[in-house]
This record gives sequence, structure tokens and C-alpha cells, in this order.
Amino acid sequence: MLIQKRHRDSIRAATWSTREWRILALSLITSFMAALIGVAINFNHSVALFFRPHADQPLVQFLVNFLVVWLVVLLLASYFRWRKAAIKNEELEDIVDSISPDVMIVVDSQRNILMTSASVLRMFGHDPDEVLGRKTELLYCDRRSFSNDRHEIYDALEKEGFHIGLAKGIRKDGRTFPLEIISGILKVHGGSVLLLRDITERKHAEELLLSREVQLRQSQKMEALGLLAGGVAHDFNNLLTSILGFGTLALESLPAEHPAHADMKEVLHSAERATKLTTQLLAVGRKQKLEMTPLNLNAVVEGMVLLLKRTLREDIILDVQLDPQTGIVEADSGGVEQVLLNLAVNARDAMPQGGSLLIQTRPITLDDHYCQTHVAVEPGTYGMLVVRDSGIGMSQEVKDHIFEPFFTTKGMGKGTGLGLSLVYGIVRQCGGYVEVDSHPGSGTEFRIFFRTMKKEDMNSVSVGAVPSRNGTERILIVEDDNAVRGFLVRILSGLGYQVIEAQSPGEALQYGRDRQGGIDLILADVVLPGMSGSELVNRMHEFFPAVRVLYVTGFDSAQVIQHGVDPARDVVVMKPFTQEFLASKVRQVLDVEGVSGGAS
Repeated sequence: MLIQKRHRDSIRAATWSTREWRILALSLITSFMAALIGVAINFNHSVALFFRPHADQPLVQFLVNFLVVWLVVLLLASYFRWRKAAIKNEELEDIVDSISPDVMIVVDSQRNILMTSASVLRMFGHDPDEVLGRKTELLYCDRRSFSNDRHEIYDALEKEGFHIGLAKGIRKDGRTFPLEIISGILKVHGGSVLLLRDITERKHAEELLLSREVQLRQSQKMEALGLLAGGVAHDFNNLLTSILGFGTLALESLPAEHPAHADMKEVLHSAERATKLTTQLLAVGRKQKLEMTPLNLNAVVEGMVLLLKRTLREDIILDVQLDPQTGIVEADSGGVEQVLLNLAVNARDAMPQGGSLLIQTRPITLDDHYCQTHVAVEPGTYGMLVVRDSGIGMSQEVKDHIFEPFFTTKGMGKGTGLGLSLVYGIVRQCGGYVEVDSHPGSGTEFRIFFRTMKKEDMNSVSVGAVPSRNGTERILIVEDDNAVRGFLVRILSGLGYQVIEAQSPGEALQYGRDRQGGIDLILADVVLPGMSGSELVNRMHEFFPAVRVLYVTGFDSAQVIQHGVDPARDVVVMKPFTQEFLASKVRQVLDVEGVSGGAS
């Protein structure tokens, strides 16, 4: 209910209406006059001499009785009317207090609090009697400053009659909280009514939403950059396939004493370095082919300790803490090793004067509350890998860009800018998540989460033997890139195979229609002009139903599947590849038991 401060000014602090005040005043005046008449009749001798001769007259008695009865009735009616209105107001105010946590106050033009609701105790901690007559600064502090002791919202109220603003609420114990003030002017009473609303939860929700929007934008930016890096890597793969292939053939044809022999070895060495670069680009774009297996995270870390010690300087102390309860995670072993090495190198460069590097593993459960504040994170049990250094740390501006490809804070020639973006790509491709916490001068901590596996999901992986290289079977090569096709023809012809080359699916289909001879193997690119490799193979099966198939591609598994090829079912060779690897795969496909040769 509203609690008021009593004032002599009946207009400022009135609890009755003006009409009720007038009725009360009239009743009091009438009562006073009736009392005078009664006194006059009974005690005033001079007046009594006048009235007594007429006291027994019926008209005088009627008038006296009428006045007394009228006065009593008027007083009772006014009282019950006032009491009924007061009870109704109390009930309404109790309802408002019970259903609304907001505080309602009435103030004058000098910011003095004249009335307040009882909920002021719940929101601010003040008893209602403590705030009556006090300034509004007791409850909140407006962000603006005003002169002439004017109310903060009066300028807006005089123009619009209604205003919504924000302020900083002040509790009795000194704690502050965000406050919304909804104000309206009281034109009759010369003040204003304020509705004070605690918007702490709303502000928290807005900050949470803003944080998720920032994370989503960062995720989308990383996805776009990854697509670009992956596309560039695919084009490089075709070039590197021919460079490595023809370079290897040229090197084999040169005797060791030839002057160009050393030069050719250097060319191949540079090509191999370029291959590693494209592998990193594919990892950044999450298009690298990773082998997801049950992995003991502690065992991987232990196996990397010696290499990490050699990577770090002597003035850096390596501390490894492994929790045996971390469990088995699903990840790529080589990818996790690459992540550890990149983070260690990054930590080393961040500690030019030496320091400490902590590598820690432990199990952790990410609940729904955590996932609500982190984009794309799913609840569950994870194995967490922590890499913490005592280096120079990073500013927020640097943290916003550290996972972007080619972003680096190192000097010219000291970094490619792919280290941390490679970490991000590998972790996300493994189905994990990565967080970073860093402040200038306080070091940096990376937290990487890999989902743990159940025992029933842990399957062993078998490795087959490497088949022989040479053969005499007939192979149809369908590849639109001239350099790659030339390399394939050169390699397979040199191994004794009968090679037929086709630059397009149309040429391959024409060969099938002409039935110039049987085919034992179709070696086709996954993506070809006019139709995909899988569509071509389906068409070729009309001419050669039992022909075997081997696909080559520079795309990632997801795009390969989109073109109708399933890496789990079909044999796919990823570019770039060496002639030894290609020869072994060709022989492996041709030697599959239970499948006859090509139809003639």
C-alpha cells in the first residue's frame, strides 16, 4: 500500500478528495451552530426568555430535532464513505504490491518523496518511513547532473507528460543495480509519480545475448576464412601433385653426379614444404582429412613431453599435470600433437625472458548453463587439455583475431600466422571446442575440450599390408587437369599397366560405347566438367559392369560426399600424393578378391 508523509498542505498530501473535505467542513460548521443553539436554549437566560415561550411549539421542536438528526446522519455517511474508499484503496494497493516487484513513489518538484509503496523495503532495503521526506538521491543516482535543484525528469515531463529513463539504483547496504524509471506528471497535485523497476536480470540477458552475437559473428567469420583457405589449398593440391610427381620422375632419371640432381632435390624439398602449408590451410578450413579414433589424451601428452622440452628454451619450466580420470576422447592423434606443439611454440615466443608452461588434463562436464553462454557447444562430458603460460599476455583486441588465418603479432619473417588458426581448425574438426583467457602481463591460458567416448564406442583400427606395385591390367584415367593426368599416365605406364586417358567424361563414355576393349579399373577425379566422377562410373557400369573404381580428389570429405562418393565405401586418394602411394592404392583395388576383371 502507499504510505504517505503528513503535510499541512492539504493539496500536496490529501488522502480525501476535495469534495469530501468540503462535506466535512460543512458538517463541522453545522454541528457548531447546532451546539450554540442548544446552549442558548438551555443556559442563556436572555435567549431562553425568548425561546421558552415558544419551546413547546411543534415547529420549533421539529426544527431542532431535524437539525440534530441531519447532523448525525451527515457525519455517519461521510465516515462510512471515507472508510469504504480507504478500504478499497488499501485492497488495490495490496494487490499491486503483491503482483508487482516495482516501487511506486510520489515526489514534488524539489525531489522530496511524499509517498511510497511498501515494496521499497524489498527492492532497496529501506523501511518506508525512512524514505518519506528524503530526496530521491537516497534511492537512485541519475547519470546526468541538473542545476537549480530540479527533478531529473522534469524537462521531459513538461514537454511530453511521460518519460522512461535509466538510472543506477542504490540499496541500503551501498550496492548498486540498474534501474528503469517510468515517470508521469501529476498536473493537479504539482508533482510526479515514478515507477522504479529493477532491470538487473534484463541487463544480464542483454549482455548474454550480445556475447552470443559476438561469438556467432566470430564463428561465421572463421567459417568464411576457413572456406577461403580450403579453396586455395584445393587449387594448390592439383599443382603440387604434378610438381611432386614429375619432379620425382626427373630426379630418378638423373644420376647422383649430375649437376641438376641437387637442384631437383631442393625443388622437391620446397614442394614438400608447400604440401605441409596446404595441409595447414585445409586444417584451418576444417577440410583436412583426420582419422578420428579413441585416444588416450594423457598418453598423447606424455609422448610429446620430450619433443616439447626440445622446443622450449632452458629458461622455461615445463610442468605436466595429468589426471588419470580424463578418460578416452575421440580425436585425431596427429592433430592433437600438432595442437600441443603449436601452443607450446606460441607460449615460448610469449615468454622472451623465460617463465613457466603448464600442460594439464582433467575431465569436465559442460552443463546447459555453460552451453547457453557459448555458441555451438553441446552439453556432455569432455576431456579438457589446458595449456597455460606466464608470458606477456594479450589484449582483448588481439584475442578477437588470434584464430584468424595469417594474423600474427610477431615481427616480419617470424611467423606465418597459421599456428593458432591451425589449432582452431583441428579442434573444431575433431568436434571439440577451444577457449582462451588472457590479459596483458598475466599470461595466457588455452582450454581445449574433446568429447569423451563410451567404452562400447571404442573400436580398434586394423591396418592392411602394402600390396605390390607393378601390374599389366588396363586402366582408364579420367582427369581434366592436363598436368595431373600426364603424371598419372606416366606413373602407371611405367609400372606396366595399359593406360587409356580421357580428358572429359564424354571421351570416357565414347570409349565405352565403342567397346574397344575391356577395362579393369577406372581412375577418375571426383569433380569433372559436365558430371561428377560417381555419375560417370554409374554410366560406365552399363558397358563394364564389373569394373573396379579408384577416385582421386583435392576436396575434403564433406564435398566428396556431396558429389556422390562415400569415403567409407569407396577408395579415395587425396591430392597431392606420391607415386609410391598411388601405385600401392591401384594395386590394392585391383587385388580385391571376389571381383572379376573388366568386361570386354
